[in-house]
Amino acid sequence: MDIYTLNLGALLTVCGALFFTQRHKKAENDSAPKTKAKATSSPPSQLPFLLVYTLVMASDWLQGPFLYPLYLDEHGLAPSLISTLFTTGFLSGAASGSIIGSLADRHGRKAACLTFCGVYALSCVLTTVRSLPVLVVGRMLGGLGTSLLFSVFESWMVADFRARGGEEGRLSRMFGLMSTLNSVVAIVSGVGSEWLVGVTGTKKAPFGASVVLLVVAAGVIATQWVSFDP
Repeated sequence: MDIYTLNLGALLTVCGALFFTQRHKKAENDSAPKTKAKATSSPPSQLPFLLVYTLVMASDWLQGPFLYPLYLDEHGLAPSLISTLFTTGFLSGAASGSIIGSLADRHGRKAACLTFCGVYALSCVLTTVRSLPVLVVGRMLGGLGTSLLFSVFESWMVADFRARGGEEGRLSRMFGLMSTLNSVVAIVSGVGSEWLVGVTGTKKAPFGASVVLLVVAAGVIATQWVSFDP
């Protein structure tokens, strides 16, 4: 067993212990008489969101570490050209980030989350095509997808939480849980993407796996999430 596997096991154990400790304290607090809070709060709504959040964050972590190696090793691009593609993605994210919020408010947060799944999946597919114009479009979509990922999902969760009359204390715990979950997903996704590349022999594999996760996430969003119409 190598040092990376040992570290992964130790980190997962610590995260698991912290998670269950937090849940135990939360259960003790909820057991206290809070008639009004029980009548207005609806914690089960967190589960579909957390499932989707796990899937979309995993789709990002899976393919992220192999973007540069894919460009360099399998597409045979020069480092200077790769830096241009990365810059294109950053500029796309910066430009779209200024309007994402208003568009989500206008057309609905659920629709924005579904849009992310489609845009990011298409970006992953285009990234595996060895054609410079296609790769440029893929990076532009990747930048747009990143802006959506780090804005509309939390926005939907907060809107859903407030619509159900949840307590502010629960909302802060939810953000803490999301942070912990994202860290665990990053570790597991890193190990999983390395395994996929080793098994398939191609750095395109994590991008294909990301597409699968995004399709599943879109299905959960479409069937389990409430739509908050503008």
